[in-house]
Amino acid sequence: MRIHLSESQIREGECRRYEAAFGFDRLSCRAGDYPVRKAEPVVVKVANLGNQKYRLEVHIVCTLGIPCDRCLDVVDWPFHMDAEQEIDLKQSEQDRLRDLDEKTYIQGYHFDVDEFVRGELFLNMPMKVLCREDCAGIGNGCGTDPVIGACEYKEKPPDPRMAVIQEIFDKANTGEGKEV
Repeated sequence: MRIHLSESQIREGECRRYEAAFGFDRLSCRAGDYPVRKAEPVVVKVANLGNQKYRLEVHIVCTLGIPCDRCLDVVDWPFHMDAEQEIDLKQSEQDRLRDLDEKTYIQGYHFDVDEFVRGELFLNMPMKVLCREDCAGIGNGCGTDPVIGACEYKEKPPDPRMAVIQEIFDKANTGEGKEV
């Protein structure tokens, strides 16, 4: 949804409330595609501060499906945020770039709600997601979760080229070969 910001739409000192349906069903980035499992309408309050300045208050509630970093099971990650942003429409694109305040969600007099929500989700994504604290991850050989089921993976015999190195480690662990 795009909200038109202009003097004719919202008079100085006036505040308007908008509800926008969540505009996308998955969040795509380099790390992967995360489906939106649940989403409430995004609530946007726009206040005209005068002199082409606006205050935006945005309320976002959604749940993304993100894979566990250890076992890759999909975890529901709830996201709830209230954001406040001031917009000065008198600023040129060069001024915004100079201030390192690139607002891709403002195009002319339009506020792109979906683009704003995407940006906030990207900025607030967790560094690590776990399905549970004791998640052991997937087994090295068979790929099953060791907590859920026994790993049937039989350890392969060691590479014969590494046998000499393995003997050195075995001797070190048993104490053989040490001079007194």
